[in-house]
Amino acid sequence: MNLRLVALAFLAGGAVGSLVTAVALRGRHENAAPAGESSPATGDAGLHARLEAAEKKAREAEEALAAAAGVPAADPARPAPADPADTAARLAELRTWILTHRDNRDGRALIKLMHEFTALGPAGWESAMEIALLLESPQAYGLDWGDVADVYRGHDPAFLKWALSDPAHAPSLFRTNCVSYLENASSEDLRPFFADLLRREKDGTLTHALALGLLYDETPEMAPQLEELARIQAADSSTVEVLMHSLSRTGEAGEKALERLAADTDPVLSEEARVALAGARTTVKGWLVTTVPEGPVRRGDVLVSIDGAPALSADQVEKTFEDAAGDATFTVVVRRGGMEVKLTVGKGEAPEYGRMVTPGGKE
Repeated sequence: MNLRLVALAFLAGGAVGSLVTAVALRGRHENAAPAGESSPATGDAGLHARLEAAEKKAREAEEALAAAAGVPAADPARPAPADPADTAARLAELRTWILTHRDNRDGRALIKLMHEFTALGPAGWESAMEIALLLESPQAYGLDWGDVADVYRGHDPAFLKWALSDPAHAPSLFRTNCVSYLENASSEDLRPFFADLLRREKDGTLTHALALGLLYDETPEMAPQLEELARIQAADSSTVEVLMHSLSRTGEAGEKALERLAADTDPVLSEEARVALAGARTTVKGWLVTTVPEGPVRRGDVLVSIDGAPALSADQVEKTFEDAAGDATFTVVVRRGGMEVKLTVGKGEAPEYGRMVTPGGKE
């Protein structure tokens, strides 16, 4: 029998057993100390000591298992070495594992190694990106799409900002996915950073994600900046659509900016501004149509009702159209140019995407 496998099985059993013990003790403590009663430090001191010992044992077992499996033990709490020579030595040590885990097609080990590199600070970021490039094909390394989040999750926000800041640092897919993970990982106001990137980025997938990063955090003072960004990104209609949506949420200053954009000779700017103005100036609650095939309904229509039922939510409207039989027809009422218009719409002509709007611009 392979003694290495026996050792791994033994260590794995120890790690799981220790973890189960720690969780059980933690649960006993939390259930035994209601709000206002004694904490473990002042109450059940024996239970507290056993809890700490079990958690420590679980950590040690996990590290031993990782070492036996040939995976550098990740320790998020360990700071990068202060001495540049120590950092270089640690970097060289970690790099020896890239080819090993690549050749073994061990995606979990590669993700763990990637986090070790980012924990080293800027010295390890390029090595981390080598792994990110490998994991753009996750199935090849035994990962499913649910595992991919771990490629982005848990990193220092500074690393994610570095990856986003320059296309030479990271591939397009990684940079695009960084946007939402950076928002979750960072407590700073990212709007200036996203806006700066929007001034120079031309990758439509990334600019759309960056524009979404500005959405719902608008202030009236942002209207001039949003107008500027819309003009810069005029070549990409999906990005412009999101920026116009943001403008429609900045009050009077945003409406004035939308009026200027609606009068622009650029067809993308004028069309997207027209649709956004329709939502900003609606006098009824409804579903602003943003995507629709050829048919009687138009972009910028505010759908008020379907077969007599009021449009109350985006999910309700979309589900009504999606769940209908292929030969279904609907009687819809839309608000268009200040007037209500009744239309008959076939399933193939039904609007595809939109968003809820209410008088006063609130959503």
